[in-house]
Amino acid sequence: LAPGWPLIKEWAYAGFFFVMTGAVVSHLASGDGIGGVVWQSIFVALIVLSWYLRPTARKLHVQPR
Repeated sequence: LAPGWPLIKEWAYAGFFFVMTGAVVSHLASGDGIGGVVWQSIFVALIVLSWYLRPTARKLHVQPR
């Protein structure tokens, strides 16, 4: 959606990660147990894999100062 703005894509990955890990913690804190966090945990794993395995052309290249 934003091909010229790679930093926005990195923030989107971070946002999804924070939302889903927050969901895992919230379910555990409310007493749902492991069964209540299976799907959220799968989504967290998919988000991390998607971020880690993205093509090199889509990775953010930071210039060292």
